Amino acid sequence: MPNPTAVAETDNAGIPNSGATLSRAPGEGPGEGLGESPADQALEASLIQELTVHLETQLKLCTALEKIADDLPDKVCRQSCLHAARSIYPIIKSAHQFEEERLFPALQSALEARPASAGNPIQRLMEEHWEDESFGQEIADVMREFVAGRDANTDKLGYMLRGFFDGLRRHIAFERELLGPLLGVMES
Repeated sequence: MPNPTAVAETDNAGIPNSGATLSRAPGEGPGEGLGESPADQALEASLIQELTVHLETQLKLCTALEKIADDLPDKVCRQSCLHAARSIYPIIKSAHQFEEERLFPALQSALEARPASAGNPIQRLMEEHWEDESFGQEIADVMREFVAGRDANTDKLGYMLRGFFDGLRRHIAFERELLGPLLGVMES
């Protein structure tokens, strides 16, 4: 499994950072999801830091995919396209695995304290994870076909890319909106 920090530094070199990170507001204590003990606070800080790395890495991927879509059909660097195609699934899967195995279980008690009418946002996020991973694999296949010259339908590729990175950006915005308050953090 690739290290998300390494992916962010090497896979999208030269791509501007989104600039948005999660951080604790000055004077705020831990979020609702974790306890007050030093161990809980350290776990929470670790989760916030890792979540921020994953979200920024995914946003950098979105930026790279948007550049490819904008450069279609004639200005696309096929090497960059191939590199992005190979990066999609590992980046997405790594982020989702972190959230599903570490972050969501840590926040479960805070989510259970919410009114039942609020629904189960974790279930929604996990369903979106599956959809993002499936769509990401499909796009990667189409991108590899394009690079190999076997599929020259650039309209289809551009449409798929835009659907993917727009959906992923919406998913990330929802995660920040939902998870930020639970972790006691704000966007900066």
